[in-house]
Amino acid sequence: MTSTGSANTVTMRMPKGLYLLDNMFVNSSSTGEFGLVQPELNITKDTTVTLDARTAKSADITVPDAEAKMQSATVGYTYNSGAANAESGLSLGSFQQIRMAHRRPAVSSGLTQTWAGMWSKGDDAAYHVTTGGRTTKIAGERVRHYKASDLATVKTQFGASAPDKTGTLDVSGILPAGMVAPAGAEVKLPGARMLYVSTGDNIKWSLGFMQFGSDKAPGPNPVPEAWGALSNPQTLKADKSYQKTFNVGVFGPHIGGYYGIQREGNSHMGYVPMFTDGNEQPGSSQYTSVKSTLYRNVRRSPRGRTGSTRPATTRSRPARPRTR
Repeated sequence: MTSTGSANTVTMRMPKGLYLLDNMFVNSSSTGEFGLVQPELNITKDTTVTLDARTAKSADITVPDAEAKMQSATVGYTYNSGAANAESGLSLGSFQQIRMAHRRPAVSSGLTQTWAGMWSKGDDAAYHVTTGGRTTKIAGERVRHYKASDLATVKTQFGASAPDKTGTLDVSGILPAGMVAPAGAEVKLPGARMLYVSTGDNIKWSLGFMQFGSDKAPGPNPVPEAWGALSNPQTLKADKSYQKTFNVGVFGPHIGGYYGIQREGNSHMGYVPMFTDGNEQPGSSQYTSVKSTLYRNVRRSPRGRTGSTRPATTRSRPARPRTR
């Protein structure tokens, strides 16, 4: 594939076939960006494609607190044609800065679009809303004016293993069509943060916590020394209140459900989170030394996750007869 052209016209040579057209404009006179998308562009001969950024529109999504300041906005899409998958999106400081449009024609299946926004009110409160789902065309003008009764309230609290610690709380909305990238905020430890999250579109929410150490990674970012998350994404109901506590003891191993030793056919695997907190939220931590050993006539395996293969039946452990 080769291309030539001027600032406003580009000529490209490419093999015949079915393409996805994803064109992004950056407006030099503003802080906004434009996205024009055609999920199916069938090239069978010389073709002229006209891209007009003036057709792109922005979403109108707000939360009920006028004093909350918007921190981030993301508009994304995924397309699964059956033969290939594509994913793209724009993330900026507000929905007004992101303009999207669909270039003909509509598609019959495989296209999803999502909008996710985060607003903060001081250091102690934040709004997280995520909306979207399956569609046949990329939309620009998405309108959602959330009321307080549309949102669930989640009071999150964080412990600390030592004084003067900091951390982050990552909040991720998971729609039936897929997960939206998490939005994070730095928190002081110990501390608390009130979350107000959207509840429509069959959304589930995942919360992740991280505590930082004193060491610095290459660059400005601190090094995580402990982390944890909810065991499973959760459905939260509108106009209801919840409480989630992270990083508070007693800490210890957790077994049950996915965690523990499991067999599948001739193989068995083990995964035990060793630093599950007092609310049974699985976690992990940096450590200076550790030793975990499981012996059953198998060779030693690496630390952490481990697996091995053993016969499901032996002479001393024959298969059990099936009963109906």
